[in-house]
Amino acid sequence: MLIALHKNATTTPATRLALQQASGTDRELAQQYGIGVDTVHKWRHRSTVQDASHTAHRLQTTLNAAQEELVIYLRTQLLAVVREFIEPAMSPAAAQTRSLQIVGAAQTKWRAQTLQSL
Repeated sequence: MLIALHKNATTTPATRLALQQASGTDRELAQQYGIGVDTVHKWRHRSTVQDASHTAHRLQTTLNAAQEELVIYLRTQLLAVVREFIEPAMSPAAAQTRSLQIVGAAQTKWRAQTLQSL
């Protein structure tokens, strides 16, 4: 069975299940499995053995009303150009992401600096 683990994961789903079913203390289990007490505590209190999403649940950048309006306008103009001259079926998200990747501007730092300068 192929398991997709987070690259820094120190446990497998089988280990996590064993932790959830174990009766020892967190400290004893941490020593037994060679992991941290915090890791044991985390997995014993979860209802699943699968990795949780690592996607941010809040936007890290806020825009004022004028900036939001400009971003929406530019995005629609970019989509219109892409659909007319490059790929008629391209989605708005694909057009934006692909365009940023082409110019090497997909990094968050660049976007943050650009939005601050607006």
